[in-house]
Amino acid sequence: MMHIKQYRTPSTMGSNYTTTTSMSSTSKTDSEKSAHTSLTETGTNKMKRNTSFSHIEIREYNITLGDNPGGVSGPPISLDWDYDEMKTQRFNLEQFEEMRPPRRSRGEMYMGGSVRTFRLIRESGLSKEDIKKAEKSAEEVRKQRQITNKNVIRNEKFKKRIWKVFNRSS
Repeated sequence: MMHIKQYRTPSTMGSNYTTTTSMSSTSKTDSEKSAHTSLTETGTNKMKRNTSFSHIEIREYNITLGDNPGGVSGPPISLDWDYDEMKTQRFNLEQFEEMRPPRRSRGEMYMGGSVRTFRLIRESGLSKEDIKKAEKSAEEVRKQRQITNKNVIRNEKFKKRIWKVFNRSS
């Protein structure tokens, strides 16, 4: 069950006021207890939101073919909806921050096209045909993006030339 408390206090700045809304959970699940959200409203009616957490849950999700063609080559990869409940880890946030390893660099997180292909076959059981179809589709979108980028650059150069012509005639 979610409890919402709202407090309205006068501000020290003239007629402004502050409204704080606090939401807390009385449910017995850690995930529902782990977040505390407060909303603060000032006299200018701008909402200031603060959220804090006390617990963290780390899940290991399966991978599947994705639809984001953002990579340079190879099949797009995405997280699946399914995760392994047995591998889920729960920590107090302070405990986790003390023991977590250093953040990885971009280079350490990069996964090349051949590695993605290998993992999709091994971990998801996808066929090479399915992966090739996704690769081809992603490559078509990548080529279209290149064409769009070239057109944008061409249009920007054209705009600059037009501005030069108009600025000279002024």
